[in-house]
Amino acid sequence: MRRWHLRAGLLVACAVCLILTGCGSKDPSALLPASADGNEFFASVDFTRLASDGTTDELMKWARVAEPNIDKVLERLGFDPKRDLKSALLAVGQPKEEYGDPDVTVIISGNFNADLLKNLAKELEEHVDIEIKQLNGYDCITIDDDAYLVRLDSRTLVFGTENMVSATIDVHSGKAKGLGGHPVLLDMKSVDGVVRFGLNIPSVADELSEEGVLEEFGISAEDIKSLALGASSDDRGNWKITGRMRVKDNDTARTIANDATARINELKESDDEEAAIARIIFNEFSVNARGSAVEFTIQPLGNLASFSALPMMWMMH
Repeated sequence: MRRWHLRAGLLVACAVCLILTGCGSKDPSALLPASADGNEFFASVDFTRLASDGTTDELMKWARVAEPNIDKVLERLGFDPKRDLKSALLAVGQPKEEYGDPDVTVIISGNFNADLLKNLAKELEEHVDIEIKQLNGYDCITIDDDAYLVRLDSRTLVFGTENMVSATIDVHSGKAKGLGGHPVLLDMKSVDGVVRFGLNIPSVADELSEEGVLEEFGISAEDIKSLALGASSDDRGNWKITGRMRVKDNDTARTIANDATARINELKESDDEEAAIARIIFNEFSVNARGSAVEFTIQPLGNLASFSALPMMWMMH
């Protein structure tokens, strides 16, 4: 695994921490700069749905265990995650150098008071190297001179690497054009999920070919244009995954759908030691070809709590 994958993970983790601890009126994807066109990975979180189904309350319980004073911190920030967070959109691109940092953009929608950055800096200054400075005319928090956070307006924060935050500011200010209707983002909107993921396959085709990930299923990276996944759960904790894969033509879509159905059924019915896990993951599974797209739904057995036992099952095998 290349170093930039680790860097991306650290930046994403930092973004999540900022969101949960205090860190629109328009579609946040419209703010993504045109330079994000070649980004390979996208993700979005619908915090409004998380709040409505009680997930935010559960996350706050975990947060209080990790940080007993979090309620006081949020009060000082004038920030209520359940009330003030609406959504977040993440875009990650490959670095321009083999061992360089990836391009990272996180656009967070919600309600953000004018003093949020100043108060957040006070809370974080004892833990990280933090500074408030100007970036393209906006107050900006820099964290270890590596991650940047800007309040664009009362409803929008942008977090990420300096070049992408700067470019997003220019889009917001009307000085540059945004990415527009990127096919992967449109695919993500077509799948249901409180959390959605999108993969721009052409941008990672070489890596997928090197790893042999797709060849195991008789698929070539050149056959696929994008993959979008969405995850959601009901009020009992039962969850499902919906997906949409755009491929090069209708025949390829039908071939992939038929092969996937046959392979999953074969795995579930076998006596192989992995079959028990497959029967849990693919408890209910359907896949269909619709034009040049493959659409599928996976409904695992049980709720998220029971599903968390799978790693232990895997090690026991």
